[in-house]
Amino acid sequence: MSDLLAREEAVIAEALAFSARGPKRNGLYAIWLFLRLCGDLGPPFPVGDRSHRRRVQQFERRISSLTLPAELRRAIGTGADHLKAGEPDPARALRAILTPSRQLLGHRAAEAVADALKRARDGNGFSGQQPPGTRSQIRPGT
Repeated sequence: MSDLLAREEAVIAEALAFSARGPKRNGLYAIWLFLRLCGDLGPPFPVGDRSHRRRVQQFERRISSLTLPAELRRAIGTGADHLKAGEPDPARALRAILTPSRQLLGHRAAEAVADALKRARDGNGFSGQQPPGTRSQIRPGT
């Protein structure tokens, strides 16, 4: 799990564990992958352009093999388009999938997406905390 969206990812993973096989389970998995992508690409730790393009392409390739409800597939495609831009906008991408997740995947999944959206909107990224091992936590001489 990415450190930035660990709570939201955990909620989706729990719902995924208790869901039966089929489009709903695939939808939860797609949302989980999408949250991971948003957490990895968004501020405060942006990745390089080449790495950014590769991550979005890998996500799209993985999603293409899933059986998803058409509305969710369109919303995830729209959200991925927002992440393809030169400067990715995770809040706008998450906003694109909020309504379909509520309608198709249930209340808990929609709450997790809404929480991630709120974190993306409020703090110029998902959180002010940095993951362990980042440069600001490494002291010179240690």
